[in-house]
Amino acid sequence: MLSIPSVVLSANTKDLPLACVDLDNVGAVRTAVDYLRSLGHRRIGHIGASPTAFDSRERFDAFELVVREAGLDGMRGMVPTDFDWKIGIADVLKSWRGPGFPTAILAGGFGISLHALDALRAMGMSVPGDVSLSGSTTTRRRRFSLRR
Repeated sequence: MLSIPSVVLSANTKDLPLACVDLDNVGAVRTAVDYLRSLGHRRIGHIGASPTAFDSRERFDAFELVVREAGLDGMRGMVPTDFDWKIGIADVLKSWRGPGFPTAILAGGFGISLHALDALRAMGMSVPGDVSLSGSTTTRRRRFSLRR
Protein backbone atom coordinates (compact mmCIF):
# COMPACT_ATOMS: atom_id res chain seq x y z
CA MET A 1 0.00 0.00 0.00
CA LEU A 2 1.35 3.41 -0.96
CA SER A 3 1.70 5.95 1.83
CA ILE A 4 0.96 8.88 -0.49
CA PRO A 5 -2.25 9.55 -2.43
CA SER A 6 -1.89 8.07 -5.92
CA VAL A 7 -3.87 7.70 -9.12
CA VAL A 8 -2.89 5.20 -11.81
CA LEU A 9 -3.47 6.07 -15.47
CA SER A 10 -4.64 3.46 -17.98
CA ALA A 11 -4.08 0.23 -16.07
CA ASN A 12 -6.07 -2.60 -14.59
CA THR A 13 -6.33 -1.89 -10.88
CA LYS A 14 -9.46 -3.94 -10.16
CA ASP A 15 -7.60 -6.14 -7.69
CA LEU A 16 -5.61 -3.31 -6.14
CA PRO A 17 -6.66 -0.61 -3.66
CA LEU A 18 -5.72 2.16 -6.12
CA ALA A 19 -7.73 4.76 -7.98
CA CYS A 20 -7.47 4.51 -11.75
CA VAL A 21 -8.41 6.80 -14.64
CA ASP A 22 -8.87 4.84 -17.85
CA LEU A 23 -10.72 4.76 -21.14
CA ASP A 24 -14.09 3.04 -21.21
CA ASN A 25 -12.90 0.34 -23.63
CA VAL A 26 -16.28 -1.37 -23.86
CA GLY A 27 -18.09 1.91 -24.52
CA ALA A 28 -15.49 3.00 -27.09
CA VAL A 29 -15.73 -0.28 -29.01
CA ARG A 30 -19.54 -0.18 -28.89
CA THR A 31 -19.58 3.41 -30.19
CA ALA A 32 -17.16 2.59 -33.03
CA VAL A 33 -18.98 -0.58 -34.10
CA ASP A 34 -22.38 1.13 -33.90
CA TYR A 35 -21.09 3.96 -36.08
CA LEU A 36 -19.59 1.58 -38.65
CA ARG A 37 -22.83 -0.39 -38.67
CA SER A 38 -24.80 2.84 -39.25
CA LEU A 39 -22.69 3.34 -42.38
CA GLY A 40 -23.84 -0.06 -43.66
CA HIS A 41 -20.88 -2.23 -42.65
CA ARG A 42 -21.76 -5.84 -41.73
CA ARG A 43 -18.27 -7.44 -41.81
CA ILE A 44 -15.99 -5.68 -39.36
CA GLY A 45 -12.47 -6.72 -38.42
CA HIS A 46 -10.61 -5.83 -35.25
CA ILE A 47 -6.83 -5.73 -34.95
CA GLY A 48 -5.31 -5.46 -31.50
CA ALA A 49 -2.21 -6.15 -29.48
CA SER A 50 -1.34 -9.07 -27.26
CA PRO A 51 -4.15 -10.66 -25.23
CA THR A 52 -1.96 -10.34 -22.16
CA ALA A 53 -2.31 -6.55 -22.26
CA PHE A 54 -5.37 -5.59 -20.21
CA ASP A 55 -6.72 -2.92 -22.57
CA SER A 56 -6.28 -5.19 -25.60
CA ARG A 57 -8.04 -8.09 -23.91
CA GLU A 58 -10.90 -5.83 -22.81
CA ARG A 59 -11.29 -4.38 -26.32
CA PHE A 60 -11.29 -7.83 -27.92
CA ASP A 61 -13.89 -9.10 -25.48
CA ALA A 62 -16.00 -6.00 -26.07
CA PHE A 63 -15.66 -6.42 -29.85
CA GLU A 64 -16.86 -10.02 -29.69
CA LEU A 65 -19.81 -9.03 -27.49
CA VAL A 66 -20.87 -6.04 -29.59
CA VAL A 67 -20.69 -7.79 -32.99
CA ARG A 68 -22.55 -10.80 -31.59
CA GLU A 69 -25.31 -8.59 -30.12
CA ALA A 70 -25.62 -6.71 -33.43
CA GLY A 71 -25.67 -9.89 -35.52
CA LEU A 72 -22.60 -8.83 -37.50
CA ASP A 73 -19.71 -10.86 -38.91
CA GLY A 74 -16.65 -10.08 -36.81
CA MET A 75 -13.06 -11.02 -37.54
CA ARG A 76 -10.25 -10.74 -35.03
CA GLY A 77 -6.55 -10.40 -35.51
CA MET A 78 -4.04 -10.18 -32.70
CA VAL A 79 -0.43 -9.05 -33.01
CA PRO A 80 1.86 -10.31 -30.22
CA THR A 81 3.69 -7.50 -28.46
CA ASP A 82 7.05 -9.19 -29.07
CA PHE A 83 6.41 -9.16 -32.82
CA ASP A 84 7.24 -6.50 -35.41
CA TRP A 85 4.01 -4.47 -35.55
CA LYS A 86 4.27 -3.56 -39.21
CA ILE A 87 4.79 -7.17 -40.32
CA GLY A 88 2.26 -8.57 -37.84
CA ILE A 89 -0.54 -6.24 -38.88
CA ALA A 90 0.16 -6.86 -42.57
CA ASP A 91 0.04 -10.63 -41.89
CA VAL A 92 -3.34 -10.31 -40.15
CA LEU A 93 -4.79 -8.35 -43.05
CA LYS A 94 -3.38 -10.79 -45.62
CA SER A 95 -4.91 -13.71 -43.70
CA TRP A 96 -8.34 -12.10 -44.15
CA ARG A 97 -7.98 -11.81 -47.95
CA GLY A 98 -10.80 -13.14 -50.07
CA PRO A 99 -14.51 -12.56 -50.56
CA GLY A 100 -15.11 -12.34 -46.80
CA PHE A 101 -12.63 -9.50 -46.26
CA PRO A 102 -14.08 -6.97 -43.81
CA THR A 103 -15.60 -3.79 -45.22
CA ALA A 104 -14.44 -1.96 -42.08
CA ILE A 105 -11.57 -2.43 -39.64
CA LEU A 106 -11.43 -1.26 -36.05
CA ALA A 107 -7.82 -0.73 -34.95
CA GLY A 108 -7.01 -1.21 -31.28
CA GLY A 109 -4.80 1.87 -31.09
CA PHE A 110 -3.13 4.73 -32.90
CA GLY A 111 -0.02 2.87 -34.02
CA ILE A 112 -2.08 -0.11 -35.16
CA SER A 113 -4.29 2.13 -37.30
CA LEU A 114 -1.27 3.72 -39.02
CA HIS A 115 0.36 0.35 -39.77
CA ALA A 116 -3.01 -1.01 -40.96
CA LEU A 117 -3.41 1.97 -43.31
CA ASP A 118 0.04 1.33 -44.78
CA ALA A 119 -0.61 -2.42 -45.11
CA LEU A 120 -4.00 -1.89 -46.79
CA ARG A 121 -2.45 0.48 -49.29
CA ALA A 122 0.38 -2.00 -49.97
CA MET A 123 -2.33 -4.60 -50.71
CA GLY A 124 -3.73 -2.20 -53.33
CA MET A 125 -6.74 -1.23 -51.25
CA SER A 126 -8.13 2.25 -50.89
CA VAL A 127 -9.16 3.72 -47.54
CA PRO A 128 -12.04 4.59 -47.37
CA GLY A 129 -12.89 3.49 -50.93
CA ASP A 130 -12.46 -0.28 -50.46
CA VAL A 131 -12.44 -0.51 -46.68
CA SER A 132 -13.14 1.87 -43.80
CA LEU A 133 -10.56 2.13 -41.04
CA SER A 134 -11.38 3.31 -37.54
CA GLY A 135 -8.89 3.84 -34.75
CA SER A 136 -8.43 5.94 -31.69
CA THR A 137 -6.07 8.84 -31.21
CA THR A 138 -5.84 12.16 -29.48
CA THR A 139 -6.49 15.40 -31.33
CA ARG A 140 -2.82 16.36 -31.08
CA ARG A 141 -1.69 13.09 -32.70
CA ARG A 142 -4.47 13.06 -35.32
CA ARG A 143 -2.85 15.84 -37.34
CA PHE A 144 0.07 13.51 -38.05
CA SER A 145 -2.08 10.52 -38.98
CA LEU A 146 -2.84 11.35 -42.60
CA ARG A 147 -0.20 9.54 -44.62
CA ARG A 148 -0.12 10.43 -48.27
